[in-house]
Amino acid sequence: MNEPSNSDDDGNNNCAICDKIGSSSQSNSDLGAIIKVTRGISTLKAVSAERADGLIQYLNTREFVYVHTVCRQKYINKKYIQAYLNKKNTTSSCSPPKKKFRTATSVDFDWKNRCFFCEKEADEKKEKKKNKAMRQKISHVTNFSLKNTILDLISNDESQYCRNINERIVSVLDLVAQGAKYHMDCYTSLKNTIRKTQREKKIHPITARVDAAMEQIIKYIEENNDCQFSLTELKNILTTDHIPDDKTIKMRLMKYYGDNIVVSSKFGSNTIVCFKNKHYEILYDEWNKQRSNDEEEEFRILKAAGEILQRHIRTQVDDNNIYPASDKMLVNVPESIPKSLNFFLSEMILNAKRDKPECISYYETKCTSIAHEIISAVRP
Repeated sequence: MNEPSNSDDDGNNNCAICDKIGSSSQSNSDLGAIIKVTRGISTLKAVSAERADGLIQYLNTREFVYVHTVCRQKYINKKYIQAYLNKKNTTSSCSPPKKKFRTATSVDFDWKNRCFFCEKEADEKKEKKKNKAMRQKISHVTNFSLKNTILDLISNDESQYCRNINERIVSVLDLVAQGAKYHMDCYTSLKNTIRKTQREKKIHPITARVDAAMEQIIKYIEENNDCQFSLTELKNILTTDHIPDDKTIKMRLMKYYGDNIVVSSKFGSNTIVCFKNKHYEILYDEWNKQRSNDEEEEFRILKAAGEILQRHIRTQVDDNNIYPASDKMLVNVPESIPKSLNFFLSEMILNAKRDKPECISYYETKCTSIAHEIISAVRP
């Protein structure tokens, strides 16, 4: 986590980026606060390796470093990395071709007849012959400050279009004396494009870092059965370089979960995020689990009852040497049924017929018949 700091643990709180590679020409007041980078040092190492600027040798000897917030943002920004590499490659290449190119685009440029932005023809007489809707407004450079204004505008843009403009006007001392002219549409389009790019640079990196942090928070919530979490707890689990503020976390959670959460805040205490349906979900899951356990217990009892009845039937001893007369074959038939089987059938069949006394005799006979069928099937 990055921590603001006014003192260094080892007596050196200089910005590692400014101090070691001199990456900024701005004054310290423009570079933001000095922050302590511990977990994010791996990111700095990866960027240093990509830039091949040698800072990684210093970072490898450190567990943490101090950097300006602005220095760090520019150092890890993909656009600035690419600009640094382009500049490095340009510097390392031979200079004569570059000088020749600059001469061709500045001294040999037709300032009086062409737009120095798009290089296309800028002729007022020809424009007047066009339909009004098709005409391009042409302006002449009338003040010395326009050159610096344009150079400042395109200074951080690494597109080929802006590099061409820079090469064209940087070596010209006086655009007014050159009679330089330009299309107003070209100038307006350039300003709008660069301002849009600058807005995206400010917004998109922050949005992406907030998205990464919220992804970790939501994953943590989903993997826990708790029904409430404090914002402090949610921020403490983050391993991202950027930690969103409380307002952003609350807004993102309410957008993601909708009416399923309530955010409770009290002055001087932690903000709590509560889930409305979490208790119901937990109780429902427990009820399902208990119901499953009850069903398993019932089947266990039935299995045990079957084993008991089987044992009683098979262990019953009958005298096969005595056969009753045919007219007494059905006398005392119930007595030949094991008591446990007789009890089981009575509980299952006769208990449901107690409200019909006139049918009891019929169902007793049914029970006896079923019992003998079971005995016949169970015996070996």
